[in-house]
Amino acid sequence: MKKLTGVLALLLVLVTLFTFVACDPDRYDDDDDTVYDTEIYVDKEWTMLEAKHEKAVNITMWIPNSATSTMGTAITSLVDKFNAEQQAAYGENKITVTVEFQGTNGALNTKLQAAILAGNNPVINALGVSSVPLYGDRAVDLRTVFTYDELKAQQQGLFQYSMYEGKFMFNPYFPSASNIIVANKTMMEAKGITVPSAADIVADPDNSTWTWDNFKQIAATLTDKENGVYGFAANSLDPVGMMYQQGGSLYNSTVTAIEFDKDDKFKKGLEFWKSLVTEGLMINPTSRANHNSIIVTEFYEQKAGMIYTTSSNLVKFTEEAEKANIELEVLPFPKQTQYFTNQGGSGIVIFNNKPIEGRKRRRNSSNGSTSRKTLPKCVR
Repeated sequence: MKKLTGVLALLLVLVTLFTFVACDPDRYDDDDDTVYDTEIYVDKEWTMLEAKHEKAVNITMWIPNSATSTMGTAITSLVDKFNAEQQAAYGENKITVTVEFQGTNGALNTKLQAAILAGNNPVINALGVSSVPLYGDRAVDLRTVFTYDELKAQQQGLFQYSMYEGKFMFNPYFPSASNIIVANKTMMEAKGITVPSAADIVADPDNSTWTWDNFKQIAATLTDKENGVYGFAANSLDPVGMMYQQGGSLYNSTVTAIEFDKDDKFKKGLEFWKSLVTEGLMINPTSRANHNSIIVTEFYEQKAGMIYTTSSNLVKFTEEAEKANIELEVLPFPKQTQYFTNQGGSGIVIFNNKPIEGRKRRRNSSNGSTSRKTLPKCVR
């Protein structure tokens, strides 16, 4: 089977969208006890949903890009193609998709969280992968959309962040990138500093010494103000990530109540970040224009021992390190009680709180056979 293209992936999501039923206790049918496996490939067959095209359906989809960006124009092209195919195939019973561009992942998340609380969110959203935990209980398991063969035909590496708590809830369409710390290992070793490797942290995260306090001590050791060397460089802070590193969270699991205001973890994250500046271990990101570009150059010049960046920059960092004959170490941001690293990249999530009336035909994922029965009580 040919590799599933981005076009087909999007069309499969859209064409099956309007058959979903909300995970709402008042809408359960007592005669249906369907339960889904917690791994994608436990079985090669599972129950799927199939559009019936009994009436026209209009779908709004939110995308975290601008309409004129490369991603925005590509999505617009895909949606135009999909709508044209629907018109040609189903006439007045077509599915029509309208894209609303939200500019950034942050802007989309802010708007989406408010919309969920108000109950007027769109069913389809393209979210940044770091936002996935916020919507775990609201998302449809996408195994009801793709067959086993279609899933196997996709890029398997991307499935590493498509699953959340046993649910395949995020169909990626834009490559992943993680927020990371790139460290000048050569500079550290010259100062007698030993840091764990990423493999060490993954092997035993509970006992890892890569903590806030250890990170701060290393930054202090690397700092040499007289020679213009700072232990750490960053363009912006990550108070949300630092809150999760303390075991906190923004919202409860259903995104229906605020959680971060119940303790001082958010404040502690801000205070820690501020201390890096006030104690002279990093330059205030707001103190100069073009700071983000400057710190990259300074890191290449070994004027910063560690830099907070994205994994999408690793190729360039590696090339520059080879030119300077230095060795790098790539690490997550340190933990307070647990590790948490924001990830980039986008994918499609379908929400389960927008039911469509009636029962829909379902087909087996392997042979395409159909049967009449109610949809699952809840994908779980």
